[in-house]
Amino acid sequence: MQDYSRNIAAGAVGGLAGGVVLTGAMLMAERAGLEPITPPAKVGRWMSYHAGADRRSLKQPVSAREEAIAEGGHLAASATLGAAYGALRATYDLPPVTSGIAFGLGLYALNFGLLGPALTVTRKPWNVEPTRHAQRALLHAVFGVVVGLVAERVARRL
Repeated sequence: MQDYSRNIAAGAVGGLAGGVVLTGAMLMAERAGLEPITPPAKVGRWMSYHAGADRRSLKQPVSAREEAIAEGGHLAASATLGAAYGALRATYDLPPVTSGIAFGLGLYALNFGLLGPALTVTRKPWNVEPTRHAQRALLHAVFGVVVGLVAERVARRL
């Protein structure tokens, strides 16, 4: 397998592994009452709202089916983003931990600093408590480290 393709495939596997870790952490935070609804479920609700869903149904607690669909989409996005990491890894030879941290924090900034607020899925960054920023940034940094380490290990085996 060519080096570029190997790194993209390895990155996708790393992204899936990182997505599993991040999804687990989000679900635990939701169950512990730290988050009223996981960000993927929030995105699902946003999409349902804009597709014309009944507003009252969107105020109900998230069902297991709805959560499963949202988290499944999150895992697919994680694998896709991991493939992007793999493409970057093929171009720039950087250590997996530092590049993973940078990648994860970049995704956090993109998702919660730009896209989420622009789409009205999340609040604007200056309206979010600093501790919430720190928690989410840390989770995304962990995601990036998992992506980097798993991608490196998988690429060596392919």
